[in-house]
Amino acid sequence: MFAPACLVVWNRRKSLVESGSLSPLEELAFTGLILRRHPRVTEPLQQRQWIMQYLISSETFDLSTELDFCELLADKHRCNYAVWDYRRWLFKECLARSPTLMNMELSRQLSWLSMHPTDASGWSYRAHLLEVWRGKRNAEEEQDKAAFLEQLWQEAKNVDSLLRAVPENEPVWVYRQVSLSLCNGCFYVQEIPSPCN
Repeated sequence: MFAPACLVVWNRRKSLVESGSLSPLEELAFTGLILRRHPRVTEPLQQRQWIMQYLISSETFDLSTELDFCELLADKHRCNYAVWDYRRWLFKECLARSPTLMNMELSRQLSWLSMHPTDASGWSYRAHLLEVWRGKRNAEEEQDKAAFLEQLWQEAKNVDSLLRAVPENEPVWVYRQVSLSLCNGCFYVQEIPSPCN
C-alpha cells in the first residue's frame, strides 16, 4: 500500500534520486502513475516539480508531453488548482526559452476551456497568462502592444459568445472582469477640460 500524501515517503524518494539510486525519469514515471490514480493530491505534483527542475533543461524534456499530462489531470478532476499551479510554474520556467510559447499556450488552453467552460481554475490560469503577457509587454515597451490588444479583443469576443450560450457561468463572468481590467492603461484617453475651469 502507498499513501500518496505522505511527505516522509516523498522525501525518502528525493534522497534516492539525489544519491543516484533512482533516476529522475523513473521518478517522473512513478509520479505520473500516482497522479493518474490520485489527481488532486499535491505531494506527487510537488515531487514532479522538483524532478522537473533537473529535467527541464535537458534534451529529453518535452513540454508538449508535460502539458498533455496536466490536461489529463485537469480532465480527471475539475477545478484542480494544484495542477494549474504546477502548469503556471512550467510555463514560467519555459517562457524565456521559447518566445512563441505564449501564443501556443493561449490557443491550447482556449481549446481546453471550450470543453470545460465551468472550470474556475482553468479560467484563473488563462487570466494569469494574459497578466504575464501584459507584464512582458510593459517590459518590452510598446513593441507588441497591437498583438496584445488584438488578443484582448479576441478574449472579449470569446467570452461574449460563451456568456450568450450560458449566461449563468460564473467563472466566465469573473474572467471577463479580469480581462477587462487588463485593458486599463492600454488606451490613451485625452482628458476633457472641465467647463468649470
